[in-house]
Amino acid sequence: MVIIMRRNYIFFIAVFVLMLLYGVTFAQTLPITNGLAYLQSTQSPEGYWGDAAEVPYNAVVDTCTVVETLNYLNETGAEYNTAIQWINTTEVSNNDYLFTKMLVLSQAGIDVSTIKDYLLGIKNDDIGWGVTEGFTSDVKRTALALQALRVVNYPDQNLIYSAINYLKSNQNADGGWGLKNGMDSEVYYTALAIITFSKFKATYDLQTEINKAVSYLFAHQNPVGSFGEGTVYETALSFIALIESGAVGAENYTLLQNTIAYLTSTQLPNGSWNDDPYSTALALRALYIASSEQTQPTDTAGSGSLEKITRSYSCPTPKIHKNPDRKYVFLRIVFLAGNCYG
Repeated sequence: MVIIMRRNYIFFIAVFVLMLLYGVTFAQTLPITNGLAYLQSTQSPEGYWGDAAEVPYNAVVDTCTVVETLNYLNETGAEYNTAIQWINTTEVSNNDYLFTKMLVLSQAGIDVSTIKDYLLGIKNDDIGWGVTEGFTSDVKRTALALQALRVVNYPDQNLIYSAINYLKSNQNADGGWGLKNGMDSEVYYTALAIITFSKFKATYDLQTEINKAVSYLFAHQNPVGSFGEGTVYETALSFIALIESGAVGAENYTLLQNTIAYLTSTQLPNGSWNDDPYSTALALRALYIASSEQTQPTDTAGSGSLEKITRSYSCPTPKIHKNPDRKYVFLRIVFLAGNCYG
């Protein structure tokens, strides 16, 4: 009788835990589901996202950012394919647009050799890139160039190394980056540089620079969990950069939770963030990464890094005019030494 009662007790406890976990999972999928619904409902008949008055310029950046998010979330259906067709046929000249176009088209399996050859042909003597041909190199375009070249598996490591050195030489003493050498550090450029370096850290020794930049970002996190000026896109990009860096210690785990809570709390009833496809796409990617990363505090061998058990992801596309201005649970219950981390 005692054995039967014990078995029944264990059974009911197990059912209760499963119901609890299901309820948490269902609740936490809603921001991602609603965000995807917003994106689906706001795509233009032509296939782009953004204001029609900003075609092709910022609409290209909006659309590329959304496409990257859809690709990462494995939502590569009709909306994704229509957007890829629009991007492929839309003519742009600014390097921001060209590098982002090169990246997302390559991810979609489209030949980008013409764009690649043109961009390689207009690099500056310092092996950096500016806003367009003949303009002074800057951190933003050089970081975008490196990310795009990595996606196409560009083989010339001498050029890659030189472009990386350009970024290294422009890191400020506080660990951050500004747009150009001598400019004050900003959260946006620092997050972009971290993501870029993180993609090459397996080949080049970049951890010192990454660690300094991570410290800069945490020093510029706001009490509510946002970063920098508190914009959604800065906050989401910073979260992505911190996770990708592999240099976030267990002591900062709560700070990352605060960021996810901030992003969740700022989603509008229509599923968007700021009624803006760019901010919405970045926020969705951050929430999805938070779910699929399944990070937990660890100090294995004194590394002080967050354990990562998921695939890497592509870099978010920065929006031009907003530069300083499927359904997975994104908060997990992780049992570690008797403690529960959300």
